Amino acid sequence: MITEEILELVRSRSSPGVLILDRKNRLVYANLEAFKLLKGPREVPPEVQQLCDELRAKSGGKEPGFSPEGTCALIWTEGDAPCSLRAFLIGAAAKGSPATHVMVLVEKVTEQRGLNLKKAKSQYGLTDREIEVVALVAQGLANKEIASRMFLSEHTVKDHIKNIKRKMDAASRSEIVYLLK
Repeated sequence: MITEEILELVRSRSSPGVLILDRKNRLVYANLEAFKLLKGPREVPPEVQQLCDELRAKSGGKEPGFSPEGTCALIWTEGDAPCSLRAFLIGAAAKGSPATHVMVLVEKVTEQRGLNLKKAKSQYGLTDREIEVVALVAQGLANKEIASRMFLSEHTVKDHIKNIKRKMDAASRSEIVYLLK
């Protein structure tokens, strides 16, 4: 059963496609964007199942959000456009207990070109620190990894990303990168 905490997490991340799978890789939630990007899967694609299994294996049964590399990710190329799939452990019966679900974020991959960081500063008014965050977001790093590299708290990174999205009128991390290409 999906808890209110899990649903609130999904609501706060409504821009990318969102899939939530239980411990047996059964689909328990998918938003409209996920169905559009993955062409409305009736069954969970094997690549998604494999990604979830890999995340659980790396986590060693730890609490939600834990993974030595932060997340597990891959590029899925079965749809009209390539998509990035990033998996995160979520939900737990009690603090410190194993995760009950995996959330997979599905985002369309944009063409890789160099970022125009001068445009970020002049057109969008981003600070030097926000530009550093954007550069790391463009590398596909999770908030935890960005925080570690910049010697910041994960909360501060989230605040920077929230401010960047507001200044750029962007709905997702992918859109931030797209607008600076």
